[in-house]
Amino acid sequence: MNTKDCLKLANDEERIILNVRGVKYETERSILTAYPETLLGTMFQKRNSQLLQATNLNEYSIDRDGMTFHYIMEYYKTGQISWTGPASQPPIHRRKLDKELDYFLLPSIVLPADLTKQYKSCVQGMKKICRSAFDKKSGETLVKVTLTPTSRFFLVRYLKSGKSVHVPVTPKALEIFGLFGVDIEDEVLEEWPGLIWKIRPIQGGLVIFLKLKKPMNPNLELGKKSWN
Repeated sequence: MNTKDCLKLANDEERIILNVRGVKYETERSILTAYPETLLGTMFQKRNSQLLQATNLNEYSIDRDGMTFHYIMEYYKTGQISWTGPASQPPIHRRKLDKELDYFLLPSIVLPADLTKQYKSCVQGMKKICRSAFDKKSGETLVKVTLTPTSRFFLVRYLKSGKSVHVPVTPKALEIFGLFGVDIEDEVLEEWPGLIWKIRPIQGGLVIFLKLKKPMNPNLELGKKSWN
């Protein structure tokens, strides 16, 4: 084998195609192994070559989300992730991205302290609403939560009793819901898996409808209120 053939073989071995559920990413082994503490950095070390199973000469299948993997590769190429919320391309919500980062043993996204505080305020506020509304003794199954740009409160209306209450929230709650609405929903549904969550925009704000699929008290029947 002459020098030209040797160089071609070396280049072919260095180039890697990652097929992530049908979405293909082409990279180089050295880009991945530059981060040996990560999953892909370990997998593609030369010492582990015999453990890898290529579907083609240099193509490897990875059973993860193909769109989110865009950000995984961005980290390997640049050492950072330029994720800025739903406006990012491709649009991936934070908790889904965090799960993928955790799987690939990459650093989690660190939000600015003030943004983290406001996010937690929204999550805690929504959980407080659920605990109060869907207590076994309340009998409520449908709640309407309204948020406007100037409000420092969630306006909560219990549709069975007709009662309304105010729940304090960060003054930037509307902005936080715009950035992390799906993440807030995920966190609430972890505690309330039997909850139906629907958001509807209104002029300058939003309305969140919360409905229990099944009442907490088995002796209570679901209300006949509709979403319309």
